[in-house]
Amino acid sequence: MIFLRRHKTLCRSIGVLMFWFHLAGGESPRTTSHLENGYRLIQTEQYQQAAEAFRLVLEVSPENASAYYGLGETYRYQQQLPLAVETYRQAIAQEITPNLRGHIYLRLGQIYQQQGKLTEATHAVQLAIADLPASDTAQVTLGEIYTQSRMFSAAIHAYQRATRLTPEATAAQTGLGKIYLLQNRLTKAVDCFQEAIQSDPFTASHYYNLSRAYRLSGQLELAQSKMKQFAKIKAYQDRVYDYREALQLAPNNNPYTYVKLAEVHQQVGNLEAAADAYQMAVTVEPQFIDGYCRLSQVRIEQNLYDRAVSHLQTGLQANPNQEKLLKTLGEVTISTQDFSTAIQAYQKLVTTSPKQWQYWRTLGLLYVNTRQFDRAVEAFQQAVGVGADSAQAHNDLARLYAGLDQSLDLAVELANKAVSLSREAQYLDTLAYIYYRSGDYSKAIQAAQAAIQLAPDNLRYQEQRQQIQAAITDTK
Repeated sequence: MIFLRRHKTLCRSIGVLMFWFHLAGGESPRTTSHLENGYRLIQTEQYQQAAEAFRLVLEVSPENASAYYGLGETYRYQQQLPLAVETYRQAIAQEITPNLRGHIYLRLGQIYQQQGKLTEATHAVQLAIADLPASDTAQVTLGEIYTQSRMFSAAIHAYQRATRLTPEATAAQTGLGKIYLLQNRLTKAVDCFQEAIQSDPFTASHYYNLSRAYRLSGQLELAQSKMKQFAKIKAYQDRVYDYREALQLAPNNNPYTYVKLAEVHQQVGNLEAAADAYQMAVTVEPQFIDGYCRLSQVRIEQNLYDRAVSHLQTGLQANPNQEKLLKTLGEVTISTQDFSTAIQAYQKLVTTSPKQWQYWRTLGLLYVNTRQFDRAVEAFQQAVGVGADSAQAHNDLARLYAGLDQSLDLAVELANKAVSLSREAQYLDTLAYIYYRSGDYSKAIQAAQAAIQLAPDNLRYQEQRQQIQAAITDTK
């Protein structure tokens, strides 16, 4: 089997593939299920199984263009190019949408280009562009074919059209840079390769090409620097290649191999590729809890909090009431102040894990933040009940009672219990506050001074002591 290094684009295109077969409409639920399964198997690089799924569709629906296209994709990724071409042409012969037809012509053009049939490639890609006028990929492919034909002026125009469609089109900038190198237009070449690196810093060839441009223009130190970066990224790409090859050769994809691949991406900061790998892991194994958590963490690093939440909720659909997923969802939504979702997560947590006093405490804090004080009291009471040895649980309930001016005698007991369990400044401060609210200023000042002795730099404790002292003065 020949492994495709350009296969990295597959994960990003699969969503489009899944869309196409819905366009025709009218399929039976069974046909739709087989199509979805086939495209999902392509996504996870299980090509033999994907081919079987598409053949099942064609047995009952022999004019289904989407199934022919999917089958052609399985052949292409396995480098069975003559079969791929034949199957793509069968797809075109069916009733087909312009969007799908355009993508098939593009695939045909890419195969003809790979086979060195440049005239046929040019014609196919031009047909693709007619159906896909907004596709920068089609323009880039046309530019590559013109470059191979040494029609540099036409290639430059194609690449420039691609950049107008998608300004950050990396392949277009790379193609332009290579032509400018051949034409010894070194300043333009440098600009193009720098643009390519800015939009895609994880492809080694960009650094190699930029190094060549610097060397040819006499900027030897810069050339050497870029060659070092080339070596680093090339080593990273080689490690990625090894994992991807292992995944293709394995009889059944292992989610942990995708995790290792994701970790390789994370080591160089390629977070989008890491997210793709973790997504593949949970696609292969929907019960892979750690995969959803890791995927959400990557999205948080990208400041994509909505997507982090979405991944966790998807995980919970496959694994209802799973503790780790609920806890992570709660933590993420608390950080974004989505208290409604966080409350729902912790309500489920205290149902599934009622002996965890920390979950009751967090739920109580969420109720406080949303001014649901009665519920907060109930949650803190539960925290004290299951966390009998927790100073924090006793302190929280005591503080809430005092803040609500309720059950002050019980609040004193709870605060004293907290101090007896752990003599910390924060618990002494709560005790001082409760004595102050109940009017026992003598004990309040003693507790406040004890708190300050343990934390002399805490201004809030000092302010409370001053407030208590003022109350003492007023009573004299």
